[in-house]
Amino acid sequence: MDTSVMRWAMHLSDMSFSRVLGQERSWFDRSENGERQDGHAFGNNSDATF
Repeated sequence: MDTSVMRWAMHLSDMSFSRVLGQERSWFDRSENGERQDGHAFGNNSDATF
């Protein structure tokens, strides 16, 4: 079960990362989508999740 959970978590992570990279560049220029909100969430969860 641990292997399937890990594969599922990695799949979700890959999908999320792909969607972030697929955003239009103008999306990143808006203040509500700045590094403070998005980058902080990825930084806090990356070590704990995997």
